[in-house]
Amino acid sequence: MLTAIIPSIVSVKLNPSKYLLCASISLFSTTAFAEQASSYEPTQLTQSLSFGGFYSRGDYGETIETDIYYLPITYALNSEKWGLQLTLPYLKVIGPGNVLFNAGGVLQAAAGDSQTSTNGIGDINASFTYRFDPVSVSAPFIDVVVDMKIPTADENKSHGTGEYDYGV
Repeated sequence: MLTAIIPSIVSVKLNPSKYLLCASISLFSTTAFAEQASSYEPTQLTQSLSFGGFYSRGDYGETIETDIYYLPITYALNSEKWGLQLTLPYLKVIGPGNVLFNAGGVLQAAAGDSQTSTNGIGDINASFTYRFDPVSVSAPFIDVVVDMKIPTADENKSHGTGEYDYGV
């Protein structure tokens, strides 16, 4: 099995026989300064907007192969202690109408063998990260991340589940 991690939002396990193409392009990055309430030292804020791409082809247990194109646009805002990331994907799925693409992997809805082609906006993924100060120089970094999937995809096109998902 091959595991691919695509712009920190997608983790998909693929057999070596399946194709994988991923790309990420940083479009812009800006820096702003904000004053901390507890001290007068400025905290550096960074913003970025990035575009990524993911392509997968496989049979996913069916007789017909499915092509999946996943093209996310991600906005990130980070400081020293916290981070916010919002991802809005565009999806195109060509294959049996039973393959459901989720940012965490590929799922099957029901058996089928008809060829369909759908495209549209996927579910928005939002994450908030808090970074704790290290206890010592040799201690590991500890972050707490809260993730939420907002159901903006068309459920009828199998581009999403139609439900909110949360994770910590």
